[in-house]
Order: sequence, then structure tokens, then C-alpha cells
Amino acid sequence: VGDKEAKGSVKLVRDNHIHEDINANVSME
Repeated sequence: VGDKEAKGSVKLVRDNHIHEDINANVSME
């Protein structure tokens, strides 16, 4: 796995967590 690919997948995971947090906040309101 290349360095760029590893960083890209980490960024995707972070983005997914951010979206999950946003969805959780919206559903609680």
C-alpha cells in the first residue's frame, strides 16, 4: 500500500465519522 493510498483511506474514514456525527446530531434534534 502506497503512502498516498494509506493517507487517503484514513481521510475517508475520518470523513465517514464526521458524517456519522452530523447525522447523529440531526436525528437527536
